[in-house]
Amino acid sequence: MPVGMDDAAILLGVSRRFLVDTLKRHPHYERRGTKKVFYPEHIALLRKALTSQNPSPAAATGSTTPLARSADSAYERAMALATGKSAKFPEAERYGK
Repeated sequence: MPVGMDDAAILLGVSRRFLVDTLKRHPHYERRGTKKVFYPEHIALLRKALTSQNPSPAAATGSTTPLARSADSAYERAMALATGKSAKFPEAERYGK
């Protein structure tokens, strides 16, 4: 039994908007008037296309957010600030802290 766009997105585990964009590259559906319908074979083809897609450039290059200090480093910094020793943190000396 065919499903509509919303149900196809749910079956594929993606948002409706993502499905619309995917259908531009992989038009696996049938038209029924102005609506797109998806049979099980269309869902299978779309699932295969989604799993074999190359990762996005952002995913391939990693996050653009700078890495945060580790918990150990935060602890060491807090201890240095509490004891007045900042030898381990040259940036503190650079900024007069």
